[in-house]
Amino acid sequence: MDSNDVLEDKDSGPEVQLNLPGSVISRIEELMGGTEQFDSEEFDAVAYINRVFPTEQSLSGVESAAAKCEFRLASVQHDIRRLVRAQHDQRVAGHQALLDAQRCIAELALQVADINKKAERSESMVREITAEIKQLDCAKWNLTAAITALNHLHMLAGGAASLRTLAQKRQYKELVLPLQAIMEVLEQLEMYRDIKELNALRDEVHAIRAQLAQQILADFKEALTGGKTTISPRTLSEACAVVDALEPHVKQELIKWLINMQLQEYEHLFSGEQEEAWVSHVERRYAWLKKHLLRFEESLAPALPHAWRLSERIAHRFCKITRKALSEIMQARRNEVDVKLLLYAIQKTYNFELLLHKRFVGTELGAEVDPATVNLDFDDDDKEVQTEDKTVNTKGSPWIGLIGACFEPHLSLYITSLDTNLRALMDRFIQRRVKNILTKT
Repeated sequence: MDSNDVLEDKDSGPEVQLNLPGSVISRIEELMGGTEQFDSEEFDAVAYINRVFPTEQSLSGVESAAAKCEFRLASVQHDIRRLVRAQHDQRVAGHQALLDAQRCIAELALQVADINKKAERSESMVREITAEIKQLDCAKWNLTAAITALNHLHMLAGGAASLRTLAQKRQYKELVLPLQAIMEVLEQLEMYRDIKELNALRDEVHAIRAQLAQQILADFKEALTGGKTTISPRTLSEACAVVDALEPHVKQELIKWLINMQLQEYEHLFSGEQEEAWVSHVERRYAWLKKHLLRFEESLAPALPHAWRLSERIAHRFCKITRKALSEIMQARRNEVDVKLLLYAIQKTYNFELLLHKRFVGTELGAEVDPATVNLDFDDDDKEVQTEDKTVNTKGSPWIGLIGACFEPHLSLYITSLDTNLRALMDRFIQRRVKNILTKT
């Protein structure tokens, strides 16, 4: 490349302000022998030329030196133009890359928007499918409920007729399970009270239950009030299971009637007009209950449910009747009550209450159940009860004082007697003391 080409290249194209790298600047300074001396104000061109060409012989190399400088200058200019073109190409490439990136971002935004639309459509589709599934579940539940209700209705319709037939034949054992099943069905159909046919069946079942309650009570009265009867103890035992399946008031009414029937004889024998009712014969009252309960447990109790605890209920009712009767008769014949009779009655009553405490668990009175005392038999020997009194814990017993409370208003007689005896002893002591003093003097 000659100097003319370099000049042509220099004149071609617009002027560009270059920011050359440090390596290029250092290379230029190296070729030029440093640029600081040319920039200095004290630079002397003649002195510089004389220093480069000190002799005339050295002037022969001026042309070659000038050619070398021009060649180096052209080379530097060529490098500068190449760097400028490279920087321009990089700028164009960067701008194109920026445009490509913007185009990609726009395409990505379109894809994201499209994905969002598809997601919304999918969500809407899932919501529609879920709604249909919920409708199917609701329909399935309604269908199941309808089938169950129809089955219950069929059981109720057939069971009502079956109950009536079994009740008429007094087949109480076969009647218990259908009765319990029908009651459970009625509870399941409680929400359908607006259906007339179902209400009619419900009323029919209630009527059958009321009829059963009256029939069973009549059977007990017929079987236990004497006379010829076709009701066997086994039938009565099976009827008790039906009573447990009926309303609670039916069981309470039957138990109340049984207790009153068992104590009818006692109320007649020890009524206020009878001499046996007086306090001096209080032990006979307790002996009657012992014998009657033994006879009751041997005859009728096996046919009745053990959970009813009729023996205990009879004893409890007996104690309440006895307390009321003794209170009334002692109040009416208050003048005939003396200390000896009162203490006798209190002792016998306490022994009897202690016997009841040992025999029964007190569930009728709300006491805790003690399995060790459930099967104790009655003991007619009061002395044995007295000897065991020290080992029996009667604290909090519901039986102790249940009858004896009637003697509390008359304890003033005992206190008066104690006071009289104490005064007599004091008088005797004083008389003896005075007599001894007089004797010594």
